[in-house]
Amino acid sequence: MSAMFVLIFTGCGVKLPGKYIPAVQHQRSFSELDLHEDSTFTYDMFTELVKDTFYGKWYVYNDTVQLHITRPFDEDSLIKPERVISKKNAAVGDGQNRVQVIVQDVKKFTLAKVFINDATTPALLNDDAMVTVNGKITKINILFNNIRPRTFLIDSHQDNDFVIMLYDKEFIPISYKAPIRKWLLKEKRLLPLDEHNMPYKGNIYKHK
Repeated sequence: MSAMFVLIFTGCGVKLPGKYIPAVQHQRSFSELDLHEDSTFTYDMFTELVKDTFYGKWYVYNDTVQLHITRPFDEDSLIKPERVISKKNAAVGDGQNRVQVIVQDVKKFTLAKVFINDATTPALLNDDAMVTVNGKITKINILFNNIRPRTFLIDSHQDNDFVIMLYDKEFIPISYKAPIRKWLLKEKRLLPLDEHNMPYKGNIYKHK
């Protein structure tokens, strides 16, 4: 699909692939967006202290270039459906149930406030973000300062080992949120768009 759009814009005198740099340069920071012919991109961001490079695929919808990052993280991991993985585990004691909370596939969410059933005091998680409780579990509530509350319904009649998988942008490092995903195409320039699809004032990238 992206190749079709590239041909359309090329026919109109606009060649999308290429390197784009800010029209106004800053002494202490620099960025460069390189749109490759094969619909992949490299996005370099430099400051005095940090250099970040992002990779992925670019697409065109109407007059907007959109970036989908696949490295250093995969944005698909932000939109996976949250779920509970349950199993019968002989290592869990009789009459007990074990709960573990994971975010972004691999991170142990040790800071989560986990409320079992209708408890008003959170369970104490260990270093593996696990807690073992006595008795049945029907509901698990998860709270944390920077995420929306989650509630999961649990059936502990057959299984006794539960892994809750959470996905939330709050657990992506702040520097990874910096890349601009949407760019308005205007002749040989790209105008970075904010979360409301409005161009950043005075921020224009020109074809290098």
